[in-house]
Amino acid sequence: MNCPRCGHANPANAEFCQSCRTFLDWTEGAAAAPPAAAQAAPGAGTATAAPPTAPPTAPPVAPPVAASAPPEPPTPPPPPSQTMPNQPLPGWIRPPEAGEPPDLDEEAEGTGADKPPARRPDERVAAPARVQRQQTERRATGDLYCPECGLGNPRNRALCERCGSSLADATDEPHLPWYRWIARQWRRRYRAGERPAVRRRRRPRLALPIILILLLVAGILGRAQIGRLWTYVLDQTVKPKATSAHTHGVSSEAAGHKVGATLDGATNRYWMAATPGEGRNEFVDYDFPGPIRLMKIIISTGISADKDVFVTQGRPTRIRVETTTYQAVRSLREFDLADQPGPQTLTIRQGDVTRLRITVLASTGPKGSRVAIAEVEFFRR
Repeated sequence: MNCPRCGHANPANAEFCQSCRTFLDWTEGAAAAPPAAAQAAPGAGTATAAPPTAPPTAPPVAPPVAASAPPEPPTPPPPPSQTMPNQPLPGWIRPPEAGEPPDLDEEAEGTGADKPPARRPDERVAAPARVQRQQTERRATGDLYCPECGLGNPRNRALCERCGSSLADATDEPHLPWYRWIARQWRRRYRAGERPAVRRRRRPRLALPIILILLLVAGILGRAQIGRLWTYVLDQTVKPKATSAHTHGVSSEAAGHKVGATLDGATNRYWMAATPGEGRNEFVDYDFPGPIRLMKIIISTGISADKDVFVTQGRPTRIRVETTTYQAVRSLREFDLADQPGPQTLTIRQGDVTRLRITVLASTGPKGSRVAIAEVEFFRR
């Protein structure tokens, strides 16, 4: 069925034109078609028709029409009540005329608000603003708290609303820091109806003052132990260094082998006792310039570092080291020495030392030999 307004070909059962939306009165056109076909049917098989002999009042017979090409019935105008306004609907595109190509630019660009505004090629287009979705922190009873972001989610959800993490491992309790978790364990939990109606006055916390007082008392009472601990740490970390000393006295000395030879730094010069024998209770004394923290001494026994010469004279195998502080406090230490040439280290670690005495308690050597000490070195902190 062709539209009487724009000529668009529409289906036979269409009520409105698909192009211009005009109402199509197809019921009248369908009703008018049968009379025409009925008039055309009698004359389809005769070539000529004889005029009637009867009365002159008979209507004239219509000329014969071929049955294969029936005339198109006239299309009546639409009723006034259903006539569409003579305005194109929104988004309507004018159909092209016969032989006119369609306007593709007009269809692509659109009209009105759909058409983008014109701009220059070098003009920058501002990016659309991002819409930040407001996150709501729910803390309802029975919520599942996300293990990743901590958001409360309903129990019927499988993924978190905020970060999309799986709620398979989610718990009913939010993830708290360790210090809040510990404080929560100490906090008293009330059941329904047990919480007091009137909030009690908060008492001042005495834990911090009590801790400070205990630390002060411990510092006063353990001052000596703290000092010893500090001294031990320094002894382990500070490297000892050599210190000077001078001789103060000697029990006896042979001619040409004075006690000062033990401080000259050479092992071929030595102190020797004046009397032959074991040399028990023979001693040498040393003084220091001032109170020092004496860490160790290095002693070389015998008369030489050469083993063949070393065994020809007596050498101490056990000695006693006596230290005296500036407060006249004496400390005694005994050491066993190896019967071999070369230096041997003895650890002292005594503070405020001003004087030191080395006493021979036992010795070894050939019969008739005299005990001797080649070198003594002192180290302080």
